[in-house]
This record gives sequence, C-alpha cells and structure tokens, in this order.
Amino acid sequence: MEYATTNSEGERIRPDVVIFLPDNKHIIVDSKVSLVAYNACVNSTNEDDRLKFLKAHVESLRGHVKLLSDKNYQTGTGLESPDFVLLFVPIESSFSLAVQGDAELFNFAWDRKIVIVSPSTLLATLRTIASIWKQERQTR
Repeated sequence: MEYATTNSEGERIRPDVVIFLPDNKHIIVDSKVSLVAYNACVNSTNEDDRLKFLKAHVESLRGHVKLLSDKNYQTGTGLESPDFVLLFVPIESSFSLAVQGDAELFNFAWDRKIVIVSPSTLLATLRTIASIWKQERQTR
C-alpha cells in the first residue's frame, strides 16, 4: 500500500516505505539508485576516467541526499518519526564505492537528517531501531 501525506510546507510527499513501529512511531525509507556514473566508473579503463566518474557518482548521491532532505519527510502529517530518514542505496557496491570516494558523505547526509544505508546495513539498522522501541515500551 502506498503511503502519501503532506509535509510541514503543505507539499505532497510519498515515501517509498513507511515502517510502522510500536507506539505509533514510524521509520521512513526512501530508495535511491544512480547507476550512470557508477557503471562508467567501474567500467573505466584508465585511472583519470575512473576518478572523474567516481566524483560524478559521489555528487549524484550527494544530490539525492539534498533532494531527500528538502522533502522534509519527518514533518509529514500523520507520521511520528525520528528526526532522520533512511536513504536506501540498494546496490552494495555502489554504496561502497561512494563511501570510499567521499569520506565526508555520512556527515554530509547526517547534517541534513539523512542516514545512508545499504542492503547489508538496512536490516541491522531496522533491528536496532526496533530493539530501542521495544526497550522503551518495556520501560513504560
């Protein structure tokens, strides 16, 4: 089922996934795939081209972070969400290449209330979040 609402600016937003947690809490996940620069980078035959396409790949992911941050999903009507959104990069090697190409990528995203996750980290992230909410509910 698609979930749609409006953010604090009155703009219509449609997150890719809304995960419902205990106590009417939500985690918002938005998936982003940029393969043009990534494919060019991994298929480059010389180092200059590889570096040029790596930079383009990182900039593409940074652009996704900016766009996602501007959507203000966490202010969506009816969403009780933490102050961050998970940006899911579904291709592990694309994620790894971007992180290797820009050591500040995570901080850049975090400053915009975005946490970048890959297939290998999404499940662990979600289990950790669920565990935190479970502990909070038990404490109450």
